[in-house]
Amino acid sequence: MANYKAKVIMTGSYGVGKTSLIVRYCDNTFLDEYIQTIGANFFIKEIDQKVFTDSNVNLTLFLWDICGQIDKLFVTEYYFLGASSAIIVFDLTNKQSFKDIDFWIKKIRELSGDIPFIIVGNKIDLEGQRKILKEDGLKKAEEFKVNYIETSAKKNVNVDLIFSDISKKIMTRV
Repeated sequence: MANYKAKVIMTGSYGVGKTSLIVRYCDNTFLDEYIQTIGANFFIKEIDQKVFTDSNVNLTLFLWDICGQIDKLFVTEYYFLGASSAIIVFDLTNKQSFKDIDFWIKKIRELSGDIPFIIVGNKIDLEGQRKILKEDGLKKAEEFKVNYIETSAKKNVNVDLIFSDISKKIMTRV
């Protein structure tokens, strides 16, 4: 059995739900209160073999939840080094977080190199407050030739899909 380990960085502006997505995925819980990430949080998750066509593969994800305050990024740039892949999250109800995607992609490429990544639009449960259309997210993803997934950490919509998608991208590079 082959065992692989991969460092995945979760980036995006503050308040977009990066921590909520990881906690939902790892612990299947949702915290209603906002707790700002200072620096980075670290999680470990074993990937179910059913995600891969080769059932003789084990993958362990080391998930780094990096704070989203751009003005404090110099403190967290170290966490980008050695990443295998990235997940860029924005809030569907926050136009600025969508505009910041380009910044995060540039920073990932600068510090982590040409690693696979996906773009995630979070908070689809807040449909009435939505400011970014699905077409806009798809267009942005097409611009970078990456996948786009819309999610809700609160309602547990497409959360597993994010991590199975990024796991498959990691394994195609192994």
